[in-house]
Amino acid sequence: MRYENGNGPSETIAADLVVDASGRGVPTLTLLRSIGCPLPEETTIGIDLGYATCIYAIPDDAPTEWKGIRTFAQAPQYRRGGIMLPLEGNRWMVTLGGRHGDVPPGDAEEVPTYARSLRTPTIYNAIRHAKPLDGVARYGFPERVRRHVERLDVFPRGLLPIGDAICRGRSAVRVLIWSRITGPAGYSSAWLFRRSSGVAMPRRPHLFRGNS
Repeated sequence: MRYENGNGPSETIAADLVVDASGRGVPTLTLLRSIGCPLPEETTIGIDLGYATCIYAIPDDAPTEWKGIRTFAQAPQYRRGGIMLPLEGNRWMVTLGGRHGDVPPGDAEEVPTYARSLRTPTIYNAIRHAKPLDGVARYGFPERVRRHVERLDVFPRGLLPIGDAICRGRSAVRVLIWSRITGPAGYSSAWLFRRSSGVAMPRRPHLFRGNS
């Protein structure tokens, strides 16, 4: 594996197992192209999601009955959702999102107004008097992409792409954990691990419980 260290020059190290957790999977796709392997087929679903993140100082009178909040949209009445989680340094990270042009603002002063329009007022009530510590970072997410690595006849031994590198979208982690590990259909991360490392793994390891 060749990489660039913090000082700039590249180094090459030997590795029995390389995990591609780069997010977009560019290292895996680049390697496949360089060795003449076909790229995996892709399934895409247009979602037209726009979201924005802002960091807040947690106020002294913050609620204590919860640690984090997730507010889901409910189509077609509500296309907006949000999540708020604690960070180190007594901070909250607030991310709000909407679909099909209903995107959150880029101004920190307008974020509470957008949060007030969610299905439940919990996030709004928490941040309406909180102090934003930085500007708003905005992103666009036009589609979900699933790369069908499991359909390839040839795949480099010792390479394991995970997460968004093979399934980019809100349910990527659930797909990797549950598909064909806990059920008969879908993508199998266990398959990839067995194929990449040569390690035998059970088909249905009972490692996880509960709903998400």
